[in-house]
Amino acid sequence: MKKTVKLGLAILSLSSITSIANAATPGAYLGLGLGGSRIESANEDLISGTNLRNTRTLGGLGGRVFAGYNFNRYFGVEAGFAKYADSKYTTTSTVDSSYATLKDTMNAFDLVGKAYLPIADSGFNVYALGGAARVNATQKTTIGGDSMTFTQTETAHKIRPVYGLGASYDVTEHVTTNLEFSHINGTGKYSATPSANLLTLNLAYNFG
Repeated sequence: MKKTVKLGLAILSLSSITSIANAATPGAYLGLGLGGSRIESANEDLISGTNLRNTRTLGGLGGRVFAGYNFNRYFGVEAGFAKYADSKYTTTSTVDSSYATLKDTMNAFDLVGKAYLPIADSGFNVYALGGAARVNATQKTTIGGDSMTFTQTETAHKIRPVYGLGASYDVTEHVTTNLEFSHINGTGKYSATPSANLLTLNLAYNFG
């Protein structure tokens, strides 16, 4: 999670420098965002023991595309598709060529409601979001060596709660941006659908 937090601070700094923040402009909008993401799978070695080398990669670049409609300055709905960075665990033997890997991949289609709080007439808004996401997750395990390779894949499709917070700013009449954090509440860090976090800087075009 440290990488995600550091990337989020860098994005926040960039946002303040460029004065770019998705505002509650009434009407339809389309947008996309990039930032830090992490599938909250177990932060542990894949296999413990002697003569083994373990590595793990948790978190990295993620993104989301979205479309929404704001009924007024205070309420809206939004649908999106998010892709999260893979989590990967690897164990290799230091005495022979045997190895084991485990890889978690995840994406999600979400539908959320958004409640905005405008900051006077400054163009800034803070908001909360909540809804449901259809999580598509795959966990792939591979065990190999000199003479054999065994692969097992588990795929899951589940509806899970999603919620988050954001801050937005009207750049122009039709262009807005926001810094947003969202969390999908999974079924456990050892499951095929663990929780996932996404922190993005988004840019949107408003048709209203």
